[in-house]
Formats: sequence, C-alpha cells, structure tokens
Amino acid sequence: LHYGDGLFETIACRNGRARRVALHLGRLGRGCDRLGITPPPAAALQEEIARLARGEAACLLKLIVTRGVARGRGYRPAGDETATRILARYPWPAAPGRGWHAGLSTVRLGENARLAGIKHLNRLEQVLAQRERPEALDEVLMLAGHDAVISGSMSNLFIVEGERLVTPPIERCGVEGVMRRVVLETAARAGWRASVEPVSLM
Repeated sequence: LHYGDGLFETIACRNGRARRVALHLGRLGRGCDRLGITPPPAAALQEEIARLARGEAACLLKLIVTRGVARGRGYRPAGDETATRILARYPWPAAPGRGWHAGLSTVRLGENARLAGIKHLNRLEQVLAQRERPEALDEVLMLAGHDAVISGSMSNLFIVEGERLVTPPIERCGVEGVMRRVVLETAARAGWRASVEPVSLM
C-alpha cells in the first residue's frame, strides 16, 4: 500500500452473483505474474467473492491484492512476501439522470510497456483526470504522450462505424478492460468487424 505495489479488480454483481469472475481472476493472475507477486489461491478468492455477492440485487466488489507485509523499508521486496487481499462491497452506482457526456482531459497517460494492460494500484493519473473533470461531464478521454487517444479515465474506448468497432491499442499504456475483451469477442461472433487500431483526435 505504501508504494501502490499491487493490483485490483472491480467486479459487477447482479442477482446475488458476481459476473465474469474467471476473466477478472485471469487478468489479476497476469498482473501478479508481471509484478512478481504470488497470487492468493483462486479457489479462496472465488469463495470470498461469491459470499460477498450473495443476496445482493446489484453491487460492486473491489478486490485489492498487494505484495504483502514488507520485511523492511525501501522499494526492493524480499521475495518471500505473502500477498495481502482486501475485498470490499459497494452499492451499485446510480445512472445519470440525463444523457452521458464525455470531454477531454489535459492529464496525459505515462507510457510504460511493463505496466500497460494490467490494473495496478498506481492510478494517480486517473485521480488527477477526475479531479479536473467538470461536473457536467461523466467521463474524460485521456491521451498518451504521443498524442494518441487511449481510453477514458475509468473506461475503455470503442468507436462505432456502422458494423465496425475500433478500439485503441494498449501495449504502451492503458488497461486491458474485462468488458473490452467481452465486447471484442461478442462483436466478432456477431459478424461485426472489430479491430485494434491507433486513434487520434484528428
């Protein structure tokens, strides 16, 4: 927690059941592998997620996994830490009572291929983007240093052109959203052309 040395997943729950748990735990596992964190047992996580979702009509679960209790001060881990997990339940957010509006953030996403795609705990860029977001907007789009549009501050981006979907690449920054993957797979099954291509403001 001192250094944001960990990962998180935000899991939607409906009618007492957590949705797309396998995809969330798959991404969590890939992130743990990237950061060198030994993940908690998947069976234990699945049981805890199911227990917290049970009986809830609609809620969000946030799962945080950190490297674990540090053996001493400093950035270098000892290598034998036991991961700590935190699971919290939140009410389902209310939908806007109007249309959904997005703008453009002045905050840029830093590029680091070793952190791209995973949902790590270092989210200060997104915090700054949301802090400057006008109340009239629901989301802000974020660019990388090379002026490419990458995502929203809390969402992946898709551009719809007829029956064609385009989403920006996330090899240098951005998050590999669970729903991004679902949308790409669903579009392909429905016969839509879905592609990952650079997106610019033009």
